[in-house]
Amino acid sequence: MEIVLKGCENSKKTSNPSINYIDGILTSWYHKGGIKTLEDIKIKDTPPERKEYQKNTKKIDQLKQNKLDFIILNKGHLICQLKN
Repeated sequence: MEIVLKGCENSKKTSNPSINYIDGILTSWYHKGGIKTLEDIKIKDTPPERKEYQKNTKKIDQLKQNKLDFIILNKGHLICQLKN
């Protein structure tokens, strides 16, 4: 019975809930999702954990240094051309 009530509660997510909509929720849970308990519903409704990605600052610093080296090298080349 609790699962049916939870299905009714979830029908509030639509603008036009109906018995057919609730039946669709329950059918989907039971046949497609293997949901048979309130705990199964809770697990299904819990969003997946977001992975934290660590910035690769060492690589970013190296790219910045490469860009700086390139600028310095080009300015030095330009100065040499102007002197000649």
